[in-house]
Amino acid sequence: MELTTPAEYIRYSPLFALINGKDEASKKSLLQRFEKLPENAKDILAAEETGSSLKNLEANGVLPSSHVVAVAKIVAFIALGDVTIADTPQLLAKIGLSETQTQTINIEIKRILQPLTTSRGAAAPVPQRIQELPPMTRPTETGPKPITSSGTPQRNIIDLRNKS
Repeated sequence: MELTTPAEYIRYSPLFALINGKDEASKKSLLQRFEKLPENAKDILAAEETGSSLKNLEANGVLPSSHVVAVAKIVAFIALGDVTIADTPQLLAKIGLSETQTQTINIEIKRILQPLTTSRGAAAPVPQRIQELPPMTRPTETGPKPITSSGTPQRNIIDLRNKS
């Protein structure tokens, strides 16, 4: 089903689901994050096809009308990298959908987000805060500790109390 009016586009769009009801600072922050996304993620958040997919789920009785915005937000959070596709079933269950609804909607969300998984070769985008972390390094082996004249391992402790 196509979205035929601007009101339908706003109702089913993941981008508008996130922005609606936010204060100006939050809207600005979300739009800045949106601008930094790769093109395929922007397309998912703003594309009419994404909204049409959610509208089809609602029209087919899979997605209750009262849950459309929540599911649109889940799609948006995945595209933004705040949650992973693997989290979708738990999130859908938390908003009160049945197991059958959860499975069907989860399949559709994976289909909607397919351009992200294809371009990145991963199940979901890595959140920006994780991408910016420095790589972990393993400590190197320093070898055995030096032995003191008393036969105990040296601890390399310096007493700074009575220094002149």
